[in-house]
Order: sequence, then structure tokens, then C-alpha cells
Amino acid sequence: MPQSDALAMLRRRPDVSQAERRLAAATARIGVARADLYPRVSLGAGVYTSAHQPSGFDERDASVWQLGPLLSWSFPNLNTARARIAQASAGESAALADFDRSILAALKEQQQALSDYQAALQRQQALHLAAERDHQALRLAGLARAAGASTALDYLDAQRTDVRTRAAAAQADAAVIDTQVLVFKALGGGWRSAPPIVLPQPSRAAANPFPRTPNEPLQ
Repeated sequence: MPQSDALAMLRRRPDVSQAERRLAAATARIGVARADLYPRVSLGAGVYTSAHQPSGFDERDASVWQLGPLLSWSFPNLNTARARIAQASAGESAALADFDRSILAALKEQQQALSDYQAALQRQQALHLAAERDHQALRLAGLARAAGASTALDYLDAQRTDVRTRAAAAQADAAVIDTQVLVFKALGGGWRSAPPIVLPQPSRAAANPFPRTPNEPLQ
């Protein structure tokens, strides 16, 4: 597993990131609602003419155009503004509760996925060791059968055990892959996969369960 920050792993999950965005939006709505408590002030520019007309100029020439600032304001309905703040605060509380639930659910899912993955790895290791042990037992059973020290039934029993443990080991390999997928999903992706599984190779004795003795004629 990569050494990644726990918070970054949580934020990679779609459910957690969505809950975080909803919480941020709800918090922003409170700021917008609180802004309605203040009077709305606008600063602009106005054009007006002077009323003074110097002597010697007609009315058209005497008009002097000037540019200056204009300030206007309006007071809001405070009851409506406070109601919007209360509504936005309630939305923020709901979004925060949803965010907390998402975090707890994500942590629980991660813990369960990692626990299942660890158990699957331990079972895989145990079954591969058992498969190797039964494979060696099959090889010895083949040698004993060829030497006349055991019966064919003993060899068949060893062969059945070998096949059974190998099948169980293969199922354990599949279980490890399944739990890897669950861990990948729980962590939001972005972790290294496990090294490839190396299965024990059958020995030459297992391939030929009845080896010939040096003086045994070919059949």
C-alpha cells in the first residue's frame, strides 16, 4: 500500500467529495444571506448642468456640463433577511451532518475492506503452503508406489488431496483479487497492486506418478 495521506484518500472518494461540496455551498449561502442585513449602497456617476449663466452668452452657450459621484442606498427588510439566515444555517447543519455520516461510512468501509484483504492474504499464503506440502506428498507417494511400498489406492488418495488443495489455493487467489478491488474502491483508487502470485510448479515425479526402476523393462 502506498504511504498516502489519510485525508487525501478520503477526499478521493466520490461520496465524501460530494458531501464536502454540499457543505461548502451551504456555508456560502449563509454569507450571502448575512449580506442582506446591510443596506445596499451604490456609487455611480451623474451628469448635470450648472444653473449660472454668465452675461454676454446666450442660453445654449451658457450650459456647463459637469461629471460627479452619486450615492444611493436602500434598507432591506430585516425580518426577511434574518429568516434567510436561519434557513441557510439549517441547511448548513444538515449538510454538516451529511458530511459527518459520509466520513464515518467511508472510514468503516475502508477498515472492513482492509481487514478482509489481510484475511484473504493470510488464507492465500496458508493454502499455497498446503498445496506445496501436498504436492510433495504426492511425489513421495508416486515413488513409494513405484517401489512397491504402497498401493495404488494410497497414491490416488494423495492425488485427490493434491488436486483439492490446489483448487482451494486458486480460489484463494481469486478472493485476494476481489478484496483488492474492494480496497481500491474504499480508498478512492490510486494504490499499488500486490505482486504477482507464483504458483508452485509440478515436479517431474508428479507428472510421471509411476517412475521406472533402472532394471524395469518398458511396457
